[in-house]
Formats: sequence, C-alpha cells, structure tokens
Amino acid sequence: MKLLRNLVSIASAIAAAVPGLAATVVPPRDLGELARSADLVVLARAESSVSAPGGTTPVTLTTFHPIERISGAAADMPFTVREIGGVVGDRGFVAPGVPQYHPGKTYLLFLGHRPDGNYQSLVLAYGVLVLDPARGVLEPIPEAEDLSLIAAEGAVRPTRYRATALLAHLREVVLGLPFRQDLVAVSDPAPAAITLGPAECRQVTYSGDGLPVRWFGFETGTNFASIWATTPGQVGLADGGQSAVSGGVNAWGDFTDGVIDFRYGGVRASNITCTGGQDLSQGNVIFNDPCSDIQDMSGCSGILAFGGTYFSTSTQSYDDTAWHPASQTFVVVNNGAQCIGTTNFAEMMTHELGHTMGFGHHTDPAATMYAMCCHSPRGAALAATDRMCASFQYHTFLDVPYEHWAWRYIEDIQNVGITVGYGDGTFRPTTDVTRQQMALFLLRSLEGPGYAPPPCVTAPFNDVPCTADFADWIAELAARGITKGCGYGNYCPYSPVTRQQMAIFLLRSDEGGDYQPPPCVTAPFLDVPCSLDYSEWIAELAARNITNGCSPGYYCPYGSVARDQMATFLARMFLY
Repeated sequence: MKLLRNLVSIASAIAAAVPGLAATVVPPRDLGELARSADLVVLARAESSVSAPGGTTPVTLTTFHPIERISGAAADMPFTVREIGGVVGDRGFVAPGVPQYHPGKTYLLFLGHRPDGNYQSLVLAYGVLVLDPARGVLEPIPEAEDLSLIAAEGAVRPTRYRATALLAHLREVVLGLPFRQDLVAVSDPAPAAITLGPAECRQVTYSGDGLPVRWFGFETGTNFASIWATTPGQVGLADGGQSAVSGGVNAWGDFTDGVIDFRYGGVRASNITCTGGQDLSQGNVIFNDPCSDIQDMSGCSGILAFGGTYFSTSTQSYDDTAWHPASQTFVVVNNGAQCIGTTNFAEMMTHELGHTMGFGHHTDPAATMYAMCCHSPRGAALAATDRMCASFQYHTFLDVPYEHWAWRYIEDIQNVGITVGYGDGTFRPTTDVTRQQMALFLLRSLEGPGYAPPPCVTAPFNDVPCTADFADWIAELAARGITKGCGYGNYCPYSPVTRQQMAIFLLRSDEGGDYQPPPCVTAPFLDVPCSLDYSEWIAELAARNITNGCSPGYYCPYGSVARDQMATFLARMFLY
C-alpha cells in the first residue's frame, strides 16, 4: 500500500494549494503499477448502493458480486466498496472524480482494503473501468474525466480496452511483466497500418478506410453462404473443377475451431452475361474467365484466378474492431489454369475461397493463404497458420475471442459436444456454473454428446422432484455415486459449483462413486492446508495436473466455478 499512501499525501497537498472543481491526483504510471499496488483487482457487478453518515462527508457503500478475480485477496462472497459522497436525508455531497457505481453494471476495480473491512478505490476514479457488454469493452467511468492528473513523464492514462485481453494481460502484469497498453487498448486503426490477431494473419481490407472484411451471422446461425461450381467447367479438367470447389469449401467448413459456415451447393449453370458486372448468382465459381477479367496466362505462368467478397461500406463491430460485413462471394478462374495439375488446382481453389471469407495473404510461407499459391502438394487442405487465423477471425463464440485464456479448452469441449453455448452465439465464460448444469456437463463428458440419462422415477433429493429441470441428469449422477448432494437430503441445484466441490465431481466421475483419493500429506496450495475439508481431493487434482489453482500458490476452494474454468477442468480431466 506504499503507492496509495504516497499518492494520497501528494494529491492532498496539491488539492490544498490548487482550487478547482475536480480532484487532482498523481496517478501511477499505468494500470500495471496500479494493479500491483492493489489489495484486490476484480471484475465485479454492482448490486446495490446506500448512503450513510461518514467522517467529514456522507459515504456511499456499494455491494458488489465478484465475477472474475485478477489478483489479491479472494472475494468469493459479495463485498462492499466505500467511497466518499452520497445523500443522507435531504443533504448530499458529491466529490468530482470520485467513482459513482450504478447497480446492474459491471466494473473492473483496483481496490485497497480498509480497516473497517470494506474496500475503496485506490486513486479515486482513476483506473476504474466499466464494462460495455455489447462490445466487450472496458472503458473509464465518466467521473475519471473530472480528475486533474499530475503524471510523471511517460505515464499512460487509462483508455478503452478489450475486456478479455485486458483481464488476461493484468494477470501477467501482477506477476511482473510490464504493462503494454498498446496490446489491449481499443483504438481506431490507421488505414495503412491495420494489424489484427496473430502476427502471421492478414485480412482483406477496404482501401477506402483500411478496415477489414468478414462475414457476420455465422456464430448465431443467422447467416451462411453457399458456394457453387458452374458449367461450363474448367477446360482440361475431367470434372470441370467441381471436386476442387467442393474440396476447398469442405476444407474450410471442416475447420472445427470456428464457425465458418460456407456450404458446397453443387453444380449449376452460370448466368453471367459479361455486360452487368459479376455473376448475378451469389456464390458461383466461374471458370475459363468468360469475360476476360484476367490477363491471359503465358504458358503456365500468370494469374490463375481471383476471389473475393462483396461487402458493405457500413461497419459492424467484432472483437471491439470495426469490420465491413461481407455479403456475396465470387471466384473467377483464368483460361489455362488447369496447367498446374489437379492437386495444385485444388489448393489454388482453397486459397481463393479463403479470400471470399475475408482472409488476406498470411505471412507464413507454409500457409495455404500465403501470397504464393501451390508451393506444396497439399491440395484442398489447411495449414496450421490458416487454422490459427481462422480461429481468430471466426472463433466459435462471440464472447470468447482467440486471445481468451481458456479459448483452447472452450473450443475443445464444444468440438466434442459437451456444450453448445447458449444458442445466441455466446458462451458467457464468466457466468457461474450451477450444480444442476454440472450434472449434464459431467455425464456428457463421460458418455458423449448424444447421451440421454434414464428418466427420473424417484426424486433423488428433496429439492429435485422428477418434474424439475435436469432431474434426469441429477438422478443419474446420484445413481452412479458421483454426488451425495449438498447436505440434509438436498442437492442445491441452483447453487454455483465451488472449486472445492469441483474436485470431488471430477475425480468421482473419472474413477467411480466409491473412489477415495490418497490422504493429503503436503498442502497443495497455500489456502488448502491438509486440515481443510476435502483437501485430499484438491491435492489429487493438483497431482494429476488438472489444476494449477486460481492464482500462483492458491486454489480458492470456496470460489465459484465460472464457465471458462469449467471448460478447463473438463478438458484437462476427460479430453487430454
């Protein structure tokens, strides 16, 4: 807390000498320094606020529900933040630059622990960020504009951030890495210097503003694109190029770590007239360059084909970035392109279809989307870089971007059918998993996505009648001895699963209801001494490398299991 004491003393001295409407503070150099100085860094939802008499002014006490703890003391239960200002009776006080929290909104808080057991923002509104859930962006609260900052040279004022990326980066920063605002901030990209995702990846961009192009609606199931081979087919190929088109579409469509919804439509006659621009039928692959759009090849050199997508000059947001929505594909193949052979022709088609999805030329020479086509006998297939870039540009869930710390685990349990998300394109990674949901997840992990438990005949618990949601799943979980309930004949179906309970769920599911882990001999985590109830279960989970804890050295046994943590537990226990 040395930083906080220094900041408060300096800010108080300055405020005493400089009159004004705004608070004046000497802030830390960046959010990294702020995070390392805080007793608790947490993403939390404001539940309720009340004002009460304080010291020299009223104070406002806001109750928060923790969603995701970044560092500091565990905040598994609701906690209270105390800030100066408020209204008591008919008198109120407001201090510009002091945070004002609104029930129902979610905030990233950098807090210091007070002697009265409550918390308080470290540097007033500086660094307090509010979540825009529609865009997945954390941005400074309005009161931060009222602060007058006296910052050291090189200090970085908080801005708007990609929420998932910032939370993951702060976890690294509190362990000692330098804070890199440029890695997590939301900014309007310069048209000539747009770089998105992994360094190897490139996107098709609109030269008018430099913004990239992609298809929207795949995640929510509200859009798809059909790709057709047309007749007459490519001269010199036995099937006219049909297998190359179907193979290329399937190569992208079989990509499991994303939601590219391109479908092979079959074969149909082209209706291009060469007088009205491109083919009027969406999704057609046109062979033999009938309208001489491409310079003829010289021998077997020259332009093989070109592919792309129509898009709107309007923009939509995806991963906190503006993209132009794609609306129609086109591929035109040149005369004589069949000279490269059927295998290379299939790779070339896969490459051009990649452009119709908005992929540019990736920098990896081994990639199908590299600028030079057909440099390996790959045919209609993707390389590792193509899959990585597709994972970034078309990840399965809108709220689980490629950079999310649990992206790999969430994709894996989705790929095998353990979960399909909420049906609206979201996974809701920070939402707590309830005990009734856990029954379904565990049994699907054991039996596969098509499994249906036997119908519930006798209520397994007092609070789970056979008419209840998930009753079949809970009854089967009990029948296998995986759960004995939460006590007193109840199951507590709506309660969040704790990390302590998760250890028992996982090991009994894997080993059987009669399993008993070895006794705990050495405390596996600082907050799990061997004297703790169920410590042997947690120790065994750690011994199997199923968990590394909630933060270095800690397990947070009483903390709730969020859906991203659930995915990690299940994938490590049952898939790897």
